[in-house]
Amino acid sequence: MKAKLIKREPYSDFLKETIGGQHIKIITGVRRAGKSTLLSMLVNDLKESGILEDQIVQLNFEL
Repeated sequence: MKAKLIKREPYSDFLKETIGGQHIKIITGVRRAGKSTLLSMLVNDLKESGILEDQIVQLNFEL
C-alpha cells in the first residue's frame, strides 16, 4: 500500500511564486519532515506546466 501524499499548499505555493527570481531556493528542515517529497511535488508541478526535465536541477546529498 502506497502512502498518501499530503499537499502542503502554503509551502508549495510560496516556492511556485518565487520561481524565476534571482535567488536559489534551499529547502531545509529536520529529518523526515517531507523536504524531498515537497521537492518532488514541485518538480511534478513544473513538468505539468511545461518546464522541460533537463531544465530542472534536483540534488540529494544523502545519495
